[in-house]
Amino acid sequence: MEIKLTTGDAADTADKVQSSEADLGIAGRPETLPTSIAFTQICKILLVLIAPALPCAVYTQVFTKQPIWADIPFILPEYGPSRKRIALIPSVVVDNNGP
Repeated sequence: MEIKLTTGDAADTADKVQSSEADLGIAGRPETLPTSIAFTQICKILLVLIAPALPCAVYTQVFTKQPIWADIPFILPEYGPSRKRIALIPSVVVDNNGP
């Protein structure tokens, strides 16, 4: 048996399976799926925020009782379900212009 592992943007997973570029994929479930794609949950994964453990401005901002998310810089996927879900949170401002 041979397994070929490819990494990439999770938002492309359904398209790659549908076009037969990949036999299967592991990604978060998109809001809609083509009828030619099946989805099965293999586990629940918590969404976590990764922040520095050392005292700094970001640490202080993140670990306050009510963080002001619009003032905290963080990395998001360029597109896909995670990006869309984060953008729905009223207190998060998504800058689509990049650095």
